[in-house]
Amino acid sequence: MCGKSRELPPSRTKIYNLHVKHHELSFFYGLFATDLLQSIARIGSGAFVTRPYKAGCVILFLRSLTPEA
Repeated sequence: MCGKSRELPPSRTKIYNLHVKHHELSFFYGLFATDLLQSIARIGSGAFVTRPYKAGCVILFLRSLTPEA
């Protein structure tokens, strides 16, 4: 980060930190339960077309849960 960072109210800072942490965890540990639920909701609403990589992740994740036939 360059320049001065803006001071956020404590509640906003907490939300921002959770948001950043969520992205870090998603990157390092794969799909979060919230990511999975959001992706399923997007697929249900048909919005997954705009984010095919998310739909692909969900499909791969669900396949990894089911044992091979």
